[in-house]
Amino acid sequence: MTFFDISRKMLKAGFYKYRLYFLCNLSATALFCCFAVIFTNRTFMNASIVNSSISNNIYLPFFLSAVFLFFFLPVSCQAFLASRKQEYGVMFSLGMSRKEAFRNLLFENVIISVLALAIALAAGTVLSFLFFSVIIYAIDVHGVQWQFCPEAYKLTAVLYTVVVAVALF
Repeated sequence: MTFFDISRKMLKAGFYKYRLYFLCNLSATALFCCFAVIFTNRTFMNASIVNSSISNNIYLPFFLSAVFLFFFLPVSCQAFLASRKQEYGVMFSLGMSRKEAFRNLLFENVIISVLALAIALAAGTVLSFLFFSVIIYAIDVHGVQWQFCPEAYKLTAVLYTVVVAVALF
């Protein structure tokens, strides 16, 4: 039995740890993506279309979601790594080198992070679309429409990548 086989069995046994870490990454990133899409929407931020008292209220939630992402992801990463400490202690006692453990943990985190980012971008899009639906139909603000803003997705991907890289290293 190789370390890869043992790691695969550990993955199956500790799936809830991976699921929790994935959901933490997904929720924090989707929240930020939602506010980034709203923040970069030109019609929503245009004072001639939307009352400035409404559109200016997006600055604080956008900033707070970025701060939440910046502090929450490293904490969830450290909790995930701490929960895996005993498993890797067993692997070290069986002869796994630190280099192999680092590669294994890096691979796991990259896979989880890429999946979480992809799904979070989609979830953030849906959340922002729902937000715009509420703004248009419930609050009766006309002239606002949901727009695809690549800047929001780039901003989300860059911030998420930086935070995850800092958390891992």
